Amino acid sequence: MSANGLTLGFEMSDSLRRAEFESLSTQEKSFQLFSNGKSVEEIVSERKLKADTILSHLSKYVATGEIDPLRLISKEAYDTVKTAILENPGAPDGVIMAKASRASTYGEISVVRAAMEAGIDDI
Repeated sequence: MSANGLTLGFEMSDSLRRAEFESLSTQEKSFQLFSNGKSVEEIVSERKLKADTILSHLSKYVATGEIDPLRLISKEAYDTVKTAILENPGAPDGVIMAKASRASTYGEISVVRAAMEAGIDDI
């Protein structure tokens, strides 16, 4: 079933009605879709948003412990970004991207920052 052109990945009668889905914040919509089995790539395609935007939405739920960061980004990306953040405390995301030893994205940085703020240390 579809809400505003989105394939929700679940039957509306099983979870949310169309009006309920539409009333959610943009972060909650991304989380609902992810929670119902959609990948980040599928959410990007369906919501017509960038991957960094979806990762930023889902970072909120990493910070609360509702999503494991490694369900969103690779271990390599996590470790690389975390190292760059630790080596450059207080640096803005653009600096972290430049200092990372591999190409990193704003979305990956958002996920790692959320995990670190939540006290998730060992992944």
